[in-house]
Amino acid sequence: MFSKRRRWKKQSSGEVTVAVEGLSKRYFKPEDQREDGGSRQRSWQRRLSGFMPGRSDASGDWFWALQDVSFELREGDILGIVGRNGSGKSTMLKILSGVTTPTSGRARINGRVGSLLEVGTGFHPDLSGRENVFLSGSLLGVSRAEIARKFDEIVEFSGIAPFIDMPVKRYSSGMYVRLAYSVSALLRSDILILDEVFAVGDEAFRKKSRGHIDDIARDGRTILFVSHDMDAIKRICNWCLWLENGRVKDFGPVGEMTERYAESTAVRPHETDEAYARKPAWLDLGRDSGFWATRENRILRSVETLDGHGRATRLMERGSPLTVRIGYRAESLEAQAAYFTVFFLRPDGSRALVLYSLHCDRIFYPVGDGLVECRIPSVDLVAGDYEIMIDVGKIDFERLVSVDCIPTATTVRIREADPHLALLDADDLGSFVTPSSWRIAEAASQL
Repeated sequence: MFSKRRRWKKQSSGEVTVAVEGLSKRYFKPEDQREDGGSRQRSWQRRLSGFMPGRSDASGDWFWALQDVSFELREGDILGIVGRNGSGKSTMLKILSGVTTPTSGRARINGRVGSLLEVGTGFHPDLSGRENVFLSGSLLGVSRAEIARKFDEIVEFSGIAPFIDMPVKRYSSGMYVRLAYSVSALLRSDILILDEVFAVGDEAFRKKSRGHIDDIARDGRTILFVSHDMDAIKRICNWCLWLENGRVKDFGPVGEMTERYAESTAVRPHETDEAYARKPAWLDLGRDSGFWATRENRILRSVETLDGHGRATRLMERGSPLTVRIGYRAESLEAQAAYFTVFFLRPDGSRALVLYSLHCDRIFYPVGDGLVECRIPSVDLVAGDYEIMIDVGKIDFERLVSVDCIPTATTVRIREADPHLALLDADDLGSFVTPSSWRIAEAASQL
């Protein structure tokens, strides 16, 4: 059992469906992520030496994405998994889904697993939606007869019946997720694993899926759910696992855990504006975000924030100009019609502002390595700290298809320069401070 490790366990009815014990996973750092600048030959020698008995990992070429994670779930549990980028959330789900194997530790799964990990995985792009339903079902271990019985229900729930015989490579990201979720959720699986499935798609489908998840849990099935949207975590889940730097930070009821997590991401009293201003404004989205460990051939490479004078900074006053400069490598998007998006997220993960290049009728045809800039003449967001999410997608057959996304690329702090507005709480101001004019109307003076 878990005798020598802290065991995150709760008392609830039902059989144990997921038991994770000391789960750990390490990755070898690619050459362009290493700090010593060593040669490729020396790099491979060190990698091979890591598998030899008695050899240490002191060279620093290894990165622990997950380390000594233990917890237990039972029938009907809905577990929300939270943590910053690079904390090990997606790595853990990949291990539980059988996509990758752990370096050490074990996970005991009691039942059939259905998983939806990333947009772009699980379906064959050249096959139609219909063919992919049967292919995915067979990979889940479902008989063809059972898939056929459920097929109409899957298509109806997904809402893409007119496109079911179209190759899925022509689907928008929202259509893709709707069909993939419908297959995973409606074909009988005892354990459902979902990673950021509500980050794309329309709000109507998200609401329908959340209601369906409640039905699944009442039916005794277990769900593991990763999301940056704290509202979704609180609405859907009853338990929460908080990961930090690959380790379990805490485990408990969802209300208590999400509140503590939100507090940890909020502005700390000792973090002054001056200290915040010293934070690096240019970030390597591989090295600084830990994303090299979860995805290869990433398009989004770097992000930088600049003030109205072109100076790199992450601290600015409300009403001042802001530029978000995004570095890209267009290997898998070469010369295709593309768009970029910048999201400003509140500490709870909700969206305060979304800026599409398409809003300005800008379509890009990226080639090689380059930079794209999103310039905002006046940032009128209410003072506070914001996470910036960036996304790049392609326009395919008049549909928008997300190709690469960094949920938390960087953060910025906006401070209030108006002493009168500084007296108000953020809750009293909404999301924006929009310029307006006020006067006492002449008609009012005659009353």
